[in-house]
Amino acid sequence: MNAERLVRFVTFHFATRVLRKHIGTIEGLEHIPAEGSFVLVPNHSSYFDHFTVGALIEAARGTPTWFLTKRESFEKPLPRLWAQAWYAIPVDRDAPSPGTIREVQRILASGDVLCVYPEGTRGPGDVLLPFRHGAFRFALTEDVPLIPLGMVGTNSVLPRGDTRFKPGKVHLVVGAPLEVPLTGTKQQKAEILALRARPLIESLIARAKQNAANTDHEHLARKNAAVLDARITGSLSETSTLTRKTVARFMRLTRLLLVTAPQDPDLRSQQIRLRGLAAMNAPAALRAVFAPSIRRDAEAILRQAPGHRDASYLLGRWHLMIPKILGGRLQDSIRYFEASALASEPGDTRALTGLADAYLACDDRENAIAALQAIIAGTPPEHPRSEPRRRKAQQKLTSLTSVTDSGSSLDQRPGQ
Repeated sequence: MNAERLVRFVTFHFATRVLRKHIGTIEGLEHIPAEGSFVLVPNHSSYFDHFTVGALIEAARGTPTWFLTKRESFEKPLPRLWAQAWYAIPVDRDAPSPGTIREVQRILASGDVLCVYPEGTRGPGDVLLPFRHGAFRFALTEDVPLIPLGMVGTNSVLPRGDTRFKPGKVHLVVGAPLEVPLTGTKQQKAEILALRARPLIESLIARAKQNAANTDHEHLARKNAAVLDARITGSLSETSTLTRKTVARFMRLTRLLLVTAPQDPDLRSQQIRLRGLAAMNAPAALRAVFAPSIRRDAEAILRQAPGHRDASYLLGRWHLMIPKILGGRLQDSIRYFEASALASEPGDTRALTGLADAYLACDDRENAIAALQAIIAGTPPEHPRSEPRRRKAQQKLTSLTSVTDSGSSLDQRPGQ
């Protein structure tokens, strides 16, 4: 491991822990694209902005964020090492060189994220400095989304001129992608985007301040949990598993979100779900070690929120997968899946997949067929798991209806 990677490894995990300590609220997580490049344009008032943006984007997407950084930061060895470790790109703020432009093109072609502070330097924190057009030209040149971000509190955590973190909370609001003008030259479009972005980022900052003043963040936690649920579901393999690396990344994001709402049942359910997915990657002999705590914590959520959709689903899976000698009960599995299905929105057929598996395990062909038919008819095409979920249901349904009871040979592996 070279010096740059070593610094990055050590400081990134440190920065992630520091951000968890200081994060207050996160709004607009759904506006961060799950894949593909984009240009992020936040306000800038502290060096802590780099930590905040880098840790948030890595947890949300698993990709690095590159920062355009003044060339002076690369003149001395130690500052240069630090800058390179944190994905900095040297730039002459008055006239970007062809080398800088090529590097930006490479980054955006690779699927990474480019962060450009439109103010060009750190501002006072309470008012935005004049915007430069460079960030907007880069986005136009590479035809990638331009995502605004408003941040409040970073300059309190790490004030300008200080090297030690102070007490304080950081509040973030991510905005929807900016609409690109349809007519005009790139320069004209960049100028229009800069004019549009400024009041938008000011409104995001104002929103972040409102969140900071509000003590009830239940609505934010619910939205973030829904985004997290969709991202995890969309990342599942054909066999409904995640790689260890992906589980670890989603766990970092979940821990970050839980800091903003520690008792939220939706977020806690997603954390338990990830622990279950992590257990699937463990040797079979070790999975039993994870089982008691997963059951205990899911049952605790149901005591807090009776009939909770996700906690009920997790307990249904638990009882279906755990042997009877270790506490698994097929009838309890059916009961929990039925509760989850009852709490699900129209088009959400995840609980039905579990219910079908439970009926099959009980050799209840009639109810299994009904559940499989409901999955095929009720899973909307736009659902991230639509194709594999409907295909598996159709395969099981065909097997049930085309062979005799004694000749049935179904894959009983639970699906999602």
